[in-house]
Amino acid sequence: MRPSRSPCAESKSSSAREYVQAAFDALVAGDSGFGGLVTALQERRLRVVVFGGWARDRLAEHMFGAQKASRDIDLVCDGTLPVADVFPPGSLRNPFGGVGFDGSVIHVDAWNLSETFLIRRYALPVDFSQLPGTADYNINAILFRPSQFFSEASLLDCGAGEALRRRELDFMADEVAQPRIQAARSVMLSARFDLRLSDTVRRFVMDTCSTRVAVEAVAAGVVAYCPAKFRSRALARLHEMVRQE
Repeated sequence: MRPSRSPCAESKSSSAREYVQAAFDALVAGDSGFGGLVTALQERRLRVVVFGGWARDRLAEHMFGAQKASRDIDLVCDGTLPVADVFPPGSLRNPFGGVGFDGSVIHVDAWNLSETFLIRRYALPVDFSQLPGTADYNINAILFRPSQFFSEASLLDCGAGEALRRRELDFMADEVAQPRIQAARSVMLSARFDLRLSDTVRRFVMDTCSTRVAVEAVAAGVVAYCPAKFRSRALARLHEMVRQE
């Protein structure tokens, strides 16, 4: 999966930044495990951003006024100290080379910036501005800099807001790893945010689901990971595309 070269920009919406910061503050206060981790990261003077889904959900809430429950929050840390050294005892390595644990409210995963997959694979500059271009989908191409770790809160957007506004899901990177997982993710995101699939994503899903076994595997992924509220809609969108093939 090669990273996108689309330019990133600071969000000019002060109300969006304030909304996301308030939600982050509430999570710190409401989840003792997460709050303790934030304090530990601050004490070690690490710079930390929130990348992808949690920030996307808050931006969508701000834009459309509808609550979006987040199952997890992904942190990326810049510093020489391995982030795993700061996590609570018993935290586990996740399948993507980071470390994670369950807080009382939310699951937390974290990575060192230099060890994120595409930055390491393509020897990209070790800079937070590179992260949005490594997202799988356009709506995930966003990061949030909390005021707990920076002089002021900010949002760096590589097209997530515009994708949500246009209501179209497209890829950010020009290669797709784990195609069946990504096919399931695409219909889940489409259902959850009521997004059209771009022609590229639609063709990808149809090509991935070229056999009955593949369709069943993708559907099983939807059943396992899609929030119950959106599961039937996601499955319906999947099977509609498969019937068109």
